[in-house]
Amino acid sequence: MREVRYRLLDPFLRFWFRFIYPHTSLIAQVGAHRAVTQIIQPELEAYFGLCYEALCREALPLLYEKEKVSARALKGGRKKRPENVRIHTLDELYE
Repeated sequence: MREVRYRLLDPFLRFWFRFIYPHTSLIAQVGAHRAVTQIIQPELEAYFGLCYEALCREALPLLYEKEKVSARALKGGRKKRPENVRIHTLDELYE
């Protein structure tokens, strides 16, 4: 059987299905405040790192066009941790 994966584009739904939906019974048992500190808070920095990376990928071409930047954006590589994002331009690489 083939594994199917979906990528949610809506930020609210992405948050809901990452943190809330899989833990609804735990949230009901321990309460919202405790669930936030146990489930959401430990993963929030990495989650926001991925959100920021997606925002940069979406915004850079628009910013380049608006500011009339002639260099093309080049996606930088990731380190082992997903919240570490490097963004470079071609001009920076050949200085």
